[in-house]
Amino acid sequence: MTNHPRNGRRVGVGVGASLTVIGALMAAPGLVGTAIAAPDPLTDSSVTVAARYCPDYSSVEANRQRNGFQQTYSDLGPDSSYPGAFPVNPVTEDSNQSDCTPMTGWRFTFGNNISGGTPANISIVTGAYDTEAVTTASVPELKPDGSTNGGKTVKGAATVQLTESQVARAARDNKFWIQGGVPSPRTGNQGQLNGLQDKYAFAALRCGTDTLNGDNVEWIQLSSKVKHVFCYAYYVDKQDYGTITIAKQVTSPSGDTAFSFGSNIAYGDNGNFTLKGGESTEFVRAVAGSKDPYTVTEKDAPKGWKLQGIACTTTNKGDEASGWEVDGSTVSIALTKGDDVTCTFTNATVDEGTPTPTPTETTPTPTPTETTPTPTPTETEPASPTPTPTDTDPATPTPDPTTSEPTLADTGSSSSSLVAGGILAMLLGIGLIVASSLPGPRGARH
Repeated sequence: MTNHPRNGRRVGVGVGASLTVIGALMAAPGLVGTAIAAPDPLTDSSVTVAARYCPDYSSVEANRQRNGFQQTYSDLGPDSSYPGAFPVNPVTEDSNQSDCTPMTGWRFTFGNNISGGTPANISIVTGAYDTEAVTTASVPELKPDGSTNGGKTVKGAATVQLTESQVARAARDNKFWIQGGVPSPRTGNQGQLNGLQDKYAFAALRCGTDTLNGDNVEWIQLSSKVKHVFCYAYYVDKQDYGTITIAKQVTSPSGDTAFSFGSNIAYGDNGNFTLKGGESTEFVRAVAGSKDPYTVTEKDAPKGWKLQGIACTTTNKGDEASGWEVDGSTVSIALTKGDDVTCTFTNATVDEGTPTPTPTETTPTPTPTETTPTPTPTETEPASPTPTPTDTDPATPTPDPTTSEPTLADTGSSSSSLVAGGILAMLLGIGLIVASSLPGPRGARH
């Protein structure tokens, strides 16, 4: 019994069954005379799929990009060994993931397009084909031209012959896809992990030459020279996980201003990421204890901005709420199973931020500069010297102003003790003559 895909549906299941189906179609109202399209013939192009179980994420190499597309609860191990878009091959895969073991009975699915996902609901293909792709104990290893490679084998693998329509799609970029598992409704990786979501978690998928992003889907490309490619999928033990959301809030419009963060929670760019005002980003991650928490730090704020504070909330969906601690511009989060934690970093402009504590506004309230001029020391000090220079001659400050006025006629009498008696008598006589010639009372002054 052979299954042939056509438009994603199984159409040939044996001669007897085919005649029964044709008879039913001919008898159905409105379908009389409808032609039955021939199934796609198989070609010499093929894909070998392989599945591996690994003890932990660190045993698995990352794909060429570590970014938000990576659908793992923790980061993977070493960087990719492939020098760019290099063909996936058994030597590189098995030698660099030597701690991983083959898995049999693991199903893969081909499709025409993809639907995005998260670590909790990894990606699937859409427009799925019914092509059987289930790993077995081992298959012959093939070269890119489709010929056997000297009797070598690949364990935990299956080789699938492609149809003409599949090869036609594989001749174009991003048109022929593969995923680990089978498509299913978004029910916690039930189909994507072949119903073993209580046992396994996705780690990595690499296929053809497209090993760029670390999600559960990869596109396959074939050509006249490349008729065969390998796909390797890796899985680890089931992971308990929660969700952390980092949000950016601003008190004034920020426009295109981006705020930078450093962390051990983001996979790309060494844990760095950016957010603008009003934006947020979500991380679905494995649980973490208080001794090894997830940390997120807002780096130096852009010019004109300052960090006002960090506040976290939890929905407490799990057994207990996650713990967190804020230290300056860093928050540390001990994530618990099933919990959803949101931490909001709030920024204000520098002009807005300075009056908030208002330390400079409270100190001038007593107005020390206003109390000192109250006694008016500047008014009392100039009052005493002011009349002195203006009312008296600067050359005569020594005598008291009140006594200098009545002795004004005696200013030259300081040498009178040296005058001889004769001269004094003469002067007195002259004074009497002058006095006798003066009128009335003025001559009585002796």
